[in-house]
Amino acid sequence: QALRVRGRRPGAAWVYSLALGDGGGGASLLLGGTFEGLCALWRAPPAAEGAPPTFVLERELRAFSDDPNTDGVLSVALNAVRGWAAAGTNDGVVRVWAVGGDAQPLASEPAATAGVCALAWRGEGGDELLSGAEDGSCTVWRLAGGGGTLACAQRLTALADHAAEANSIASTAEGDTLLVSRASGVLEVYGS
Repeated sequence: QALRVRGRRPGAAWVYSLALGDGGGGASLLLGGTFEGLCALWRAPPAAEGAPPTFVLERELRAFSDDPNTDGVLSVALNAVRGWAAAGTNDGVVRVWAVGGDAQPLASEPAATAGVCALAWRGEGGDELLSGAEDGSCTVWRLAGGGGTLACAQRLTALADHAAEANSIASTAEGDTLLVSRASGVLEVYGS
């Protein structure tokens, strides 16, 4: 199956980031973020054993301007347990939506002075979102009020002199260990 995201210009948009999650009842969710500032959410019903899922576009999440230089989606993350989708954009902002809710974000916060190129949920079904950015900053965000508030819970201090761009960020299922990979080739490990 080939999936396409309609771009603002003729043709398909450049999908820059993907996240796959459990859609409940055997279904799958797929979130894609484009460099044009659009997130698309696809859902696939349960597939026969051994068969790949067949995704159908459920909705588009667009709360960005028309300038990909500031609003291009560099990273996405799905929290299927809580029903949240997140996007990190070129303008340094983190946005969170309810998967089954409005097209407008539940919460939106400036996260960095440069693009947010890495996102991950802390722990399985947790209410904390991890972000890593081109400026080297890494932040733990807490969602409160049913996801309507995004507040900085912790800023991770770069270990040694390795504050280079955070290319990716991850968490163990328990949320007790955080990992950050840097453009300098360093992998940082943080305990809770």
